[in-house]
Amino acid sequence: VKAFVKKEAVLCIAFLCAVVSMFLVPPDGGYADYVDYRVLALLFCLMLVVAGLQDCGLFDLLARRLLAGEKRFRFLALALVLLPFFSSMLITNDVSLITFVPFAVLVLELTGRQAQLPYIVTLQTVAANLGSMAMPVGNPQNLFLCSKFGIPMGAFFAAVLPLTAVSLVGLVLAAGTTSGDIIRVDFKDAGGIGKPGQLKLMLLLFVLCLLS
Repeated sequence: VKAFVKKEAVLCIAFLCAVVSMFLVPPDGGYADYVDYRVLALLFCLMLVVAGLQDCGLFDLLARRLLAGEKRFRFLALALVLLPFFSSMLITNDVSLITFVPFAVLVLELTGRQAQLPYIVTLQTVAANLGSMAMPVGNPQNLFLCSKFGIPMGAFFAAVLPLTAVSLVGLVLAAGTTSGDIIRVDFKDAGGIGKPGQLKLMLLLFVLCLLS
């Protein structure tokens, strides 16, 4: 039990908070209506498809192609920050961090810039949370709001895109404070798509998730 609690700390804390809330609002027949099963189903399907795309090596391949070669460290830092910013719009903020933070660790170790890791990862975390607000599927909150209240897409984008644009400018400026030294990134392998058939299926399912 102790090992499970350490491994699943967030789950256990959420469960404990849920139990405490039951003392404030005693269980009754209305509890069944508290759960929005449609939003949970949409989020679950999206996360499954994104996991399938990860399993194909798609995100790893894109990141390697973008970052490999000789370039200024400032550009490298900017790319590492903007990858979770834009990807979080479609694959959710937490998944983009799970995907690209380990990649940032790898790249900074390869270039001998480990001292920049706390700064870059902090910016990545901020970027993922700010970028995710731009799309209805970027985070569970947006998905719930759009589904529950039927917010028109025009009204949604009018509210969030100006904030997203300001966020993008701020992140670019923050990443631009890093060194302008020219460095070279060489990966041990170029990466690739391991399961092309699965990739086609996952891309089709991803489009269906967005349409849903």
